[in-house]
Amino acid sequence: LWVGAFGDTLISDPTCAKITGATYNGTAMTQLPTVSPVGTPADRCVYLFYLIAPATGANNVVVSASSSIVIKGLSASYTGAKQSGVPDASANNTATSATSITTSVTVVAANSWTILVGKNSFGAPVAGTGSTQRQNANDFGLFDSNGPLAAGSRSMQITIGTSSNFGVIMASFAPL
Repeated sequence: LWVGAFGDTLISDPTCAKITGATYNGTAMTQLPTVSPVGTPADRCVYLFYLIAPATGANNVVVSASSSIVIKGLSASYTGAKQSGVPDASANNTATSATSITTSVTVVAANSWTILVGKNSFGAPVAGTGSTQRQNANDFGLFDSNGPLAAGSRSMQITIGTSSNFGVIMASFAPL
């Protein structure tokens, strides 16, 4: 299970520490390093959490914060994933005044998938090369590779029709 979220503005939270965690069905999720769109002090921090072997059924994802802030979240669940060593690889990336951003990780295990959460400053990101959009919430989106990838350097791209600042987190996860 993967959960992407964004939280408070960089002006009030330059360390990106106000989101304190995420749970699924009461079980704590693991957080990857945060990132934020650069060049926009009023923009928000981006977070990516994961949980290996989550409970089945309809359960709640809860993103917690240390104070009252804006939070937006997206999630995706995948079956047949490895039960340890997650993520296979991960990377953060930012871009300033760009119409797209391409992020790469070195996938270690063959047949891995990649996932990316991305936020920009001016509108809905859409899938570019190597990406399939799974969810979108205004200026925040969740994307994946839409299938298994060979080991090696793999890239995902998201785009927007106008110049924007981006912050993305990408990770890969291996099959059983």
